[in-house]
Amino acid sequence: MGYGQINDGLNLITIHSAKTLHLQDYGLSVGNAANLVILPAENGFDAVRRQTPAVTRFATGG
Repeated sequence: MGYGQINDGLNLITIHSAKTLHLQDYGLSVGNAANLVILPAENGFDAVRRQTPAVTRFATGG
């Protein structure tokens, strides 16, 4: 699996899943609920490749 495929997979389970489920108010915009996971990685590919554990997590909105 290559770099592009990993990034496509990450988009599939984040951005595109919200669109598929017809969720309202998703994305990075003022007033939207947010969940944030901080990983010790250079990018998404690095996080998946090394299976890095979360440094911290913030969750809002259920």
